[in-house]
Amino acid sequence: TQNESSIENAVDNAYHQVKFKTSATTAPRVIDGKNLYTANSMFSGCTALTTMSRFNTSNITSTTNMFSGCTALQSITLGDLPKISASGITGLCSGRSNLTTVSIGDIGSGSSNYSLQSMFSDCTKLSSVTFGDTSRVNNMYRMFFYCSSLTGIPLFNTSAVTNMGYMFENCTALTSVPYFETSAVTAMNQMFEGCSALTSIPVFNTSAVTLMDYMFNGCSALTSIPVFNTSAVTSMSYMFNSCSVLTSVPIFNISLVKNLTAMFAYCVKLTEVSIPYIESVTTMTNMFSGCTALQSITLGDLPKISASGITGLCSDRANLTAVTIGDIGSGTAKYSFNTLFQNCSKLPEVTIGDISRVSSTTQMFQNCSGLTSIPELNTSAVTNMTAMFAYCVKLTEVSMPYTESVTTMTSMFSGCTALQSITLGDLPKISASGITGLCSGRSNLTTVSIGDIGSGSSNYSLQSMFSGCSKLTGVTIGDTSRVTGTTSMFTNCTALTYCHVSGLPMNISFTQSSALTQESIMYMVNNSTSGTGRTMTLHATAKARLSGQDITDATAKGWSFA
Repeated sequence: TQNESSIENAVDNAYHQVKFKTSATTAPRVIDGKNLYTANSMFSGCTALTTMSRFNTSNITSTTNMFSGCTALQSITLGDLPKISASGITGLCSGRSNLTTVSIGDIGSGSSNYSLQSMFSDCTKLSSVTFGDTSRVNNMYRMFFYCSSLTGIPLFNTSAVTNMGYMFENCTALTSVPYFETSAVTAMNQMFEGCSALTSIPVFNTSAVTLMDYMFNGCSALTSIPVFNTSAVTSMSYMFNSCSVLTSVPIFNISLVKNLTAMFAYCVKLTEVSIPYIESVTTMTNMFSGCTALQSITLGDLPKISASGITGLCSDRANLTAVTIGDIGSGTAKYSFNTLFQNCSKLPEVTIGDISRVSSTTQMFQNCSGLTSIPELNTSAVTNMTAMFAYCVKLTEVSMPYTESVTTMTSMFSGCTALQSITLGDLPKISASGITGLCSGRSNLTTVSIGDIGSGSSNYSLQSMFSGCSKLTGVTIGDTSRVTGTTSMFTNCTALTYCHVSGLPMNISFTQSSALTQESIMYMVNNSTSGTGRTMTLHATAKARLSGQDITDATAKGWSFA
């Protein structure tokens, strides 16, 4: 142990291990330590040490805690380390917050692999690094973690490196990086996270990379992304999160990726995303959250998406104008489209593949005020359509023939002021009040076609169904034999001329429908259920169209007219 405050030629060639324990030790001018085999804790606690240079390190195998507690250390120069152990240099300089320059010779020898993990972690003033041969290094995990003053990186030999995770995380002054040989790298997760000054990235060889989570998270100056080979990648969650000046991304092959959570979240200038190869994806939660400029999304088939993995995917994208999504799900699983396009106010139309496994479309298009049409969707598995098209104020037509699983349609067309035509299939599973007031207040609605209502022994209500539909001219409804309530069903339907409602079991009123045809009236009589004492209340003009024979026939069917 040496206690001198200033040391020259301090280490005799016979020594194998030396420790300087005094906090007053400053800068040894020369350390000829050719016989030293360990530098463990060599300068531990030397709080006045500012510089370390000209150190013969040819036989050193380990540097554990070599500079631990050297709070004033600014510069380190070490020679070659041919005999260093695999992890003997790990974290050598980590936590040296005043360190500005480092020069280290060749790392290792022979066929061994070495680690530079956390080598300069938290060296917040580090601005210059020089290395010799690093061709045997296979781990650079967290190597420059939080080196917030580092502006440039020398070109290392990284041909053997497999792990670059967190390598440059929060290097906030770093503007560019050289082209590293990365053909062996499998992990690049968090590699450039928080590099807020980074403007560009070289085209790395990423053919072996499996992890890219958070890779560019917070790279707020990054303007473009090269075309990486992503064919082996399995996870890209938060990959471009908060890349706030990124305007576009290339088309990646992400056929093995399972997790795209928040991949583009808060990319506020991103206008277009096209990802056709997503057949392994299980979740896309918040994938486009905060992408306020996004105009176009194209996604491929999603056979492995989780039940809620696409919920709200595009919601609140106020500038979105075009969406194409492939087939949803596979097997017997059920999926949710709840709020999928909610508040996409500029979206005029969508293209979606097979959605026969989707079981809920609650608020799917709610507040899509620019939506003018929708494709005919296979909604055969959907049970809940609550507010599906609510406040789609430009939507003129809806055709949904596959409604056999729907239990509720509450507020489905609420606020659809331009809606003119509705076509729905049979509703065998609709709840007792699940269709009440479905079309009421739709003042531009002209035609409606609905299949059979209900099944089994349940009773259903069509109360206020078309109330206030003042332009409604034609209505076709299948079997209504289970309906027990028709109060105000056609109130203020002043333009109604054609009405074919089958299986009527009870009283019904058309008092304001003066144009209702004789054919329509007698169709409803002749196709009603068997019964007696039923009254059809008609406008006087419509009633006048009936002949004496019509009244006789109606009486025989148990109907009277008022």
